[in-house]
Amino acid sequence: MTGNRPGPGRGGDEPPTDSHAAQQVLKELLEQNYAEIGRADGKAGMLLALTVSLVGLLLTGQEHQHRVADLLQWTAVAASSAALLSVLMALLPRRGAPEGGRGTLAYFEDVLRASRRAQLAAAVNDSGTAPRARLLRAVEGTSRIAHAKNRFIRLSIVLLVPAIASSLGVLLIR
Repeated sequence: MTGNRPGPGRGGDEPPTDSHAAQQVLKELLEQNYAEIGRADGKAGMLLALTVSLVGLLLTGQEHQHRVADLLQWTAVAASSAALLSVLMALLPRRGAPEGGRGTLAYFEDVLRASRRAQLAAAVNDSGTAPRARLLRAVEGTSRIAHAKNRFIRLSIVLLVPAIASSLGVLLIR
């Protein structure tokens, strides 16, 4: 980057003009996205264990003499079940960039699609001559995946708060 032209991450939205520098930025973004996807999967795995344990604990609970305890328990079961669904959505495998990459190979699905069309060799050649397009597509796809995973994780946490609070209420009423 030269002069007053801002680069990526500094408020500018123009890509670097140097092809090698642009590819390097895209590779770094891709590495960061893969790391974020891994962190999101780790968080979702921990939330899955917590949520399944909570649902199991709630469903094996005893009958209560207080209607309030029953209401709190079923509130906790409902919130935990919704949180479980959200965690599972975070863990589902995601697709990369949508179809339409003009023969660019960026994901395993692209390879399978090209192979079914008997165009794999041509797609490999095209991707090799246009690495920036492939990297752009991969960065876009992994960014979308990381965003979706983190959105479902946040939703799971929001749903677990009332579930845990209700569960504690049940314990206090017993």
